[in-house]
Amino acid sequence: MLGKCQDISAQSAPMKSFIQFFWAALKNPLQVSTLFATGSTAVEAMIAPVPTRPNDMVVELGVGTGAITQILFNKIGNSQKYVGLELNDDMIEFAQERFPSLRFVNDSAENFAKYLDGHKCTAVVSSLPWTLMPAPAVLATLDSIKENLAPGGVFATYLTLHVLKTPAGKRFQDAIKERFGGFESKVVIENLPPVKVLIVRK
Repeated sequence: MLGKCQDISAQSAPMKSFIQFFWAALKNPLQVSTLFATGSTAVEAMIAPVPTRPNDMVVELGVGTGAITQILFNKIGNSQKYVGLELNDDMIEFAQERFPSLRFVNDSAENFAKYLDGHKCTAVVSSLPWTLMPAPAVLATLDSIKENLAPGGVFATYLTLHVLKTPAGKRFQDAIKERFGGFESKVVIENLPPVKVLIVRK
């Protein structure tokens, strides 16, 4: 067990993260839902319900530059319990440099079960751009979350407010309801852009 996750300096991390995230968004706009990383208030809302259990894995889908990673790791406190998936080559390289003790995988989100070593996970935390992803990938990811989330586990994610009423946004929320029966939600206006955090409990 590691007491702390090595991070880059407090002064340089925010600026480096912003530049890396902004550059990745410009290069691959379909892999990044917004030009801004998830804000701390939204992250705290997503992490708060995550249970901490000694033997269960915690999965992060869409690591980005680590806006969620640091706070999530601070809660679970064990690098062996964490695995993060990121499809963008530039951002996963940056995240691995920033958090060298954590395990990151360059793979599509629906494949995360391959990295659980046959175990269930206690939480899946995601900042994936759900409304930009191909519909089959969205549904396959939600199916994998349902199948591999342990009883009492939590799935936490968000949608930006401007996509909630779009066809893709409605389909995503309906797909969650079909698989899990519903979700809790909290609007975080302070985020840039504002988001609706969705919490699913299995």
